[in-house]
Amino acid sequence: MRKLTAWTLLGAGLVLGACGGPDVQDSTSSAFMAGDEDRHFNAAMEHRAAGDLGAAEDSLLLATQANPRYLAAHMALGDLYLSQARYADARARFEEAVNLRDRSLDAHLGLARALRGLDENALALVHAERAWALVDDFVTEDLRSETLLVLGDALVANGDRERALETLELALETNSTATSVRIALARLHAEAGEIGAAAALLTRVETYEDDPVLLHELGVLFYDLRLFDRSVSTLQIAQDANPQDDTLYYLAASNMRAGNQEIGIQLASELLNRRPDYVYAYTVRGQGELERGYVDRARQDALRVLEVEPTNYEALVLAGDVEVAANNPGSAADRYRAALEANPMGIDAIDHLASLHYNRSEWAEYVALIEPHLDRDDAVARWREQIVDALLAQGEVERALTYKSALANARPRDYELHRDVARLALQNPGSLDAETVLDHARRAVEFSGGSTLEYRILLVDALMASGRIDEASTQLDTAEEAWPNNPDVQERRRQLRNR
Repeated sequence: MRKLTAWTLLGAGLVLGACGGPDVQDSTSSAFMAGDEDRHFNAAMEHRAAGDLGAAEDSLLLATQANPRYLAAHMALGDLYLSQARYADARARFEEAVNLRDRSLDAHLGLARALRGLDENALALVHAERAWALVDDFVTEDLRSETLLVLGDALVANGDRERALETLELALETNSTATSVRIALARLHAEAGEIGAAAALLTRVETYEDDPVLLHELGVLFYDLRLFDRSVSTLQIAQDANPQDDTLYYLAASNMRAGNQEIGIQLASELLNRRPDYVYAYTVRGQGELERGYVDRARQDALRVLEVEPTNYEALVLAGDVEVAANNPGSAADRYRAALEANPMGIDAIDHLASLHYNRSEWAEYVALIEPHLDRDDAVARWREQIVDALLAQGEVERALTYKSALANARPRDYELHRDVARLALQNPGSLDAETVLDHARRAVEFSGGSTLEYRILLVDALMASGRIDEASTQLDTAEEAWPNNPDVQERRRQLRNR
């Protein structure tokens, strides 16, 4: 969030005298002398720079009492309230600023932010659009990029993802080093399952960003992208620079996911000792307890969260894991389904519920759950193997081979996988294109070294199936030289003679 100071207000075209400074006296209380508003305003800037937000607020209120038309003071108050998430108070101040000067870009920008905080998204978009309309050639690149960021956020909140994407990409073109823009754009990609695109936007961002607020947001995004090591290192820097309970929570959760279980439990316990009401930390501690085999303790921690927030995704997944550990698969499945209602894209809930279906041979349920998510960047690798098993168990050989062939293409040197694809396809004529079958057979021979009879016979069979009789005969000649009088070779020779 961009912090307003006297200098940034001036930079945005808000000349204090023109905003209602000492020359505007008609609405100023007689209890104040001319110039008091500037003195209070300057004192507020000093208090804020020193981190004394209460004193800054008091001084700004005195400035607006001295001169109710003091635009800069209303703007600074609105920004102060935004920094404290006091969105209703911020709205009131920015609305006053807009009333005083409708063509103030910063006023509309601040009002849009306050309205987003209040979830009044349609009205937030109106003011974000108005702010963008006020951007001209004299606006700095930073402010132009920031305005686009607020507009993009409002568009996302109003469901216009396509235009939001265009807006945020323009913001990044305007200021390629703006971490806040990169975070917003990466999150938009992540929510669409485009994990690779999201991660690409964040290459080395944490190495040059020093704002602890942005580092916190970045660390949380790394957590959501399952880049847990980067999340740990980024959040640790943010926490060291500006200790916050939310940062500590995500630091604990990231350590847990990164395999640093003892650190995760320690940090979560530290947070709970100080803030027993910070219920989300129970999910982290509960995961640690479950990993150590304390099923009942983990269940209690999950239930603590669900009592406060019945739809909490992390707690529902933990509750499902607890039921799996307690050998209650039906109850576990119910918990995972509830988690997916809370977060339909939740990778852990999908994976854990899919594992239940797979282990219980519930093939149709497994396929229905997993298939829509196979193309996600964060899809679990074993899904592509398991869906083949599930489809074959249901007799859907053609669909199974489609997935198995794609899996083999993704592993070009896995000759055993190429062999299995070709063999299964040859056993089920018409289930896979003959040329595709031949390609898998050729790669099986190539990457196995071609020194075994099994692979050579497979290639001969694939050549015959594709109508390449002469090439099949040549391959068979090579096989007869290496394995004379072998019954499999003799059978293929007989088949060739009968064609």
